[in-house]
Amino acid sequence: MILKKKDKTIVRHSRRNSNSTIDLDRVDDGLFGVVLNVPVRRYAWALKSRHWIAMRKIGEVWYNLDSDLSDPRIFKDTEDVKRFLDFVTSHGGEVLLVMNKKE
Repeated sequence: MILKKKDKTIVRHSRRNSNSTIDLDRVDDGLFGVVLNVPVRRYAWALKSRHWIAMRKIGEVWYNLDSDLSDPRIFKDTEDVKRFLDFVTSHGGEVLLVMNKKE
């Protein structure tokens, strides 16, 4: 897996835990980014599938790097990110935390 080669690990965030428990400000302390796996319907709602969305904090700004968007979207603040994560999980999405491996 490419993430192992880049010294990253994936931690699945349990739906039983609130997304507010994710420390989105600890980017320098291990959190590299967030990957979402969301349910989607395509082709006039006939085909159910799943879509991957990457999110990353660069500097002090969180970005939604969804490939379905024409450009990356900027979140206003950390609370805006948490609201988005709550929306995703309330609609059947999965939250995966991409962590830097600790030495």
